[in-house]
Amino acid sequence: GQRIRASSKWPRTMSGAAESMLRYRCYDLVLASEIELAELPLLDSAGPIDVVVRRGTVSRATGHEHETAGGGWFHRVDPDQAYLYYPSAGTFLARGGREIVVDARPAATDLTVGLFVNGLAMGLLLQQRGHLVLHGSALRLASGRVVAIVGSKGAGKSTLAAALASRGHAVLTDD
Repeated sequence: GQRIRASSKWPRTMSGAAESMLRYRCYDLVLASEIELAELPLLDSAGPIDVVVRRGTVSRATGHEHETAGGGWFHRVDPDQAYLYYPSAGTFLARGGREIVVDARPAATDLTVGLFVNGLAMGLLLQQRGHLVLHGSALRLASGRVVAIVGSKGAGKSTLAAALASRGHAVLTDD
């Protein structure tokens, strides 16, 4: 596509196909997506695009794979390419900090696929862009302060967040 001048090291790109996609703002980035991302607000304006989310064929990566929750796998080829597979959604490729390619399972709904795009795949893409991405929960306490709960898989982050929510604290995000 045609390059658009950007102020950061991540050049914004625009192609004819991307211009007709749905646009969203997420993590201070403008996304153009072929897939509806129902949990994100739509943008009405045209302009530079930071990330393109498109459908395509994603071949399974070879090499060492890491098991994930839900029977899926994760594989990082290099700092600029990472693959995710989940049986309920499909295969995802985060590439170059600028693109997410989605090879959705035939039975997967856009809602299910969108959750994986905005969650795990976007987390990989943000890492490619140099961001620190944390896996955890965040709550606003009754005092007005915000607290983050981070830890390894199975450490009890969601359980603790639920316990705090049952005591009147507002859950801002979980997972």
